[in-house]
Amino acid sequence: MTGLLDLPIEVFEQILYRAIQVRGLKRGMRLRLVNKPFSSAVMQAVYTYRMLDGLYEAPRMTNRTPSLALLQQYLAYRVSNEPSDGNERLTSIRRAAMQIVEEDNSHEPDLNSSETCIRLMCSVLVEFSDEPELFDGRNTYIRFRKMFNHEMRFNFDNIVLSAALCMNRFSVLQRVGIKNMEWPRLNDNNVPFPSPKSLAGTYCDERILGLLMTTPEGRVNRQIRGALLHQTSKAGRLAAVQFVYHFRQSDASWEFNKESNNNTINERNVLAMCLNTPNAEVLEFIMNIITTHCVLIENLVDDLSASLRRNAKLGNLEMVRCLLSHGARSEGQHEWHEPYIRNYPIIEACSGGLDNLAVIDLLLKNGASPDVTIAAAASRGHTSLVRELLDRNFSPVQALAGAAKGPYLDIVRLLLDAGVDVNESTGAESPLLSAISLEHTELFKLLVEKGADLQAPGIVDTCISISRRDGLESMLELLGEYGIDVTKSPILPLKEIRSPLEIVKAF
Repeated sequence: MTGLLDLPIEVFEQILYRAIQVRGLKRGMRLRLVNKPFSSAVMQAVYTYRMLDGLYEAPRMTNRTPSLALLQQYLAYRVSNEPSDGNERLTSIRRAAMQIVEEDNSHEPDLNSSETCIRLMCSVLVEFSDEPELFDGRNTYIRFRKMFNHEMRFNFDNIVLSAALCMNRFSVLQRVGIKNMEWPRLNDNNVPFPSPKSLAGTYCDERILGLLMTTPEGRVNRQIRGALLHQTSKAGRLAAVQFVYHFRQSDASWEFNKESNNNTINERNVLAMCLNTPNAEVLEFIMNIITTHCVLIENLVDDLSASLRRNAKLGNLEMVRCLLSHGARSEGQHEWHEPYIRNYPIIEACSGGLDNLAVIDLLLKNGASPDVTIAAAASRGHTSLVRELLDRNFSPVQALAGAAKGPYLDIVRLLLDAGVDVNESTGAESPLLSAISLEHTELFKLLVEKGADLQAPGIVDTCISISRRDGLESMLELLGEYGIDVTKSPILPLKEIRSPLEIVKAF
């Protein structure tokens, strides 16, 4: 008997395409789990039939989107294979890559292929974020949507500039120049890339940084110099930070204690922004500048505490230790409204898993609250960390709902075995609703077996609503097995379910 894998690849891809159309993208992508040939064929079907082009057509972000790696691979494939008379936004990326490679052959061969340039540009488009350690997909959503919005018209010269900055190509930048280091804002339509100063601070060498900080008349451009001090600090590039700071100081000394006007940059604010760095040596360098120049940073402790949150997320033990030594609060920034203390650093550290245990212990030693640790770890699927924290007798309060939304079945079992009340979260946060929406029959059965209340107000109606909305026949059948009349019309409207991180932040 002929199996699916024995069919001609074109026929198999068409079958997969139809299956994904019927099942929906989220469920269709699960077919990759069947085996390696299936995984390869599913991805080729996604490429061939351009199935992610309309991913961000919705007016706002969706809760579940493909991984960044998948989006990057998809976008690179589309850019490389788009017909010359096709989507001009895709072809403009390819043309820019080819122009960069043709104009500058001074680099080593493996950096000179247009395909390498395309992959790097697509990586920047998809993954580059002003706050990478707190990435929530917003930048990807906006940029990816631009690439397939037929009303968008990109400025080709700006795309070439972005490519040259990403590839660190001095000769191209020297030839074309940069007319405006401020473009674009994220919602500008003429270019899909981050701002030139962000790209320069991340990728460019000292020769290009010096070029950018010099006006056509040969003077120091104080605005760009300040921006690049900030961006190189944020990228954690110590040598680049030191170069920018010392750049032609005899011609234009820093004025950290001078009030700015509409035409000048506030260099004191620049220093405050430089505290947002992943590099302890950069932080010490900036703190030394603040001390040497007697600079008064009005919200220094809050700025340090904000950086603590970011570095705790990254598991950056050296930076966490350094920030705490300079006065950062282990509980994080103090908010202007209740709850005033959100415990973001310890939450972010726990969301990184057992690899962050040293950071977690350091924060706890310095006064961070242990009450949110298990919920944070459970919501991100870190079974080993949850087990470690349970062994320490930490409270698993409100952890079950986040684990169910994963769905992280092992963690759900761990929590229930540890005595967590299966009905501690009700209404829109009920784990039963997560099991239904994720079409996870085993999780649903486990919850009911452990005493989850199907008759709690609104649960049955919402389960039926979710199953009907998403075409989850298997879940409607399962509900029927538990005596639920799935033919009746739901009484209650479907409520939006919060993300696991929002549950944790509610403490």
